[in-house]
Order: sequence, then structure tokens, then C-alpha cells
Amino acid sequence: MTNDTQEQDILHALRTLPVAVIVTSRDGNYIWQCLDGNGSAPSLAAAMSEGLTYMTQALAGGDALGK
Repeated sequence: MTNDTQEQDILHALRTLPVAVIVTSRDGNYIWQCLDGNGSAPSLAAAMSEGLTYMTQALAGGDALGK
């Protein structure tokens, strides 16, 4: 399995979560979107971490999001 295939599999898995985390690559950065949050990171792993962290905090009531 190539790195490109693995990356596509990971991106698909994130999109199909009950609360989707959408990650796209643009100009050498990875942009993530989840619920009403978004951000960018220099790597797929960092974008996944940020997006999933945002999702879990939002679902836990938003305390860590300043809500």
C-alpha cells in the first residue's frame, strides 16, 4: 500500500465519522474542518489531531472551546 493510498484511506475514514472531520491539502498545509471549527497544520497527522481534538471537546460540551 502506498503512502498516497494510506492518506486517502485516512481522509475517507475521517469524512465518514458520525461527526465528520474534513481534511484537505492546500499549498503544503492541511486544512481541517469540523462542525463550526477549522484550522490548518503542516502535516496530515497534526491536522487529524487538531480536528479530532476539536470534535471531542465540542461534543463534551465545549468547555475547552470557550463556550
